Amino acid sequence: MRTDRILGFAAALVLIVAVACAGVVWAQTTGRPMAKGFGRRMMALTYVARQLNLSDAQRQQIKTIVNAHKQDIKALIDGRFAARKALRQAIAGGNADQIAPAASQMSSVELKAAQMKALIRGQVFGDVLQPDQRSKAEELLSQFEQKADARHQRADRFLEQQ
Repeated sequence: MRTDRILGFAAALVLIVAVACAGVVWAQTTGRPMAKGFGRRMMALTYVARQLNLSDAQRQQIKTIVNAHKQDIKALIDGRFAARKALRQAIAGGNADQIAPAASQMSSVELKAAQMKALIRGQVFGDVLQPDQRSKAEELLSQFEQKADARHQRADRFLEQQ
């Protein structure tokens, strides 16, 4: 169960990084978040992008990186949606024999998403950001990670009280 949560979180991060890269360009260009639907994470990453004071050249590099992976990102999003749907249907059907293959497919998609996240992050952090920007980005992302950990701990405490 814990592995599924970790893999789910990793896949979500990959998609967030991909969307955030596009959001960075959008936010730096227009001065506003890309869309309200991306919620807290998108706004956090947009905030990080603003704090980094990216140059026009850096924004263009990020846009190029995202565009190079656009089809793969779309395939991951579609695959994750399909895998989650299959898993929900297997659970709703109550047939334990159908749950294991659906969960395995979900894990496979999560692995691919984690690999995509690492690739994009490596390209942005390694090829685009300057050392001071990397440090600042790591610091800000660490703060958001700490807040996510705190939310997880609150959820655990809530469940323990039930």
